[in-house]
Amino acid sequence: MQRWEYRVEEHEYGLSQGRLDSLGRSGWELVSEVVLPDERRGPKIRAVLKRPTD
Repeated sequence: MQRWEYRVEEHEYGLSQGRLDSLGRSGWELVSEVVLPDERRGPKIRAVLKRPTD
């Protein structure tokens, strides 16, 4: 059975292409991105990534 490790990152403008490339080279796969509204500080984008642990 495949096991996964998860990572959550939040950024003001989402993950840059360079950051995604770097994470991909480390085995991370982008699962989803969600916009988190915040009226005081402005929205953030939450990215959820996963990679196999085995």
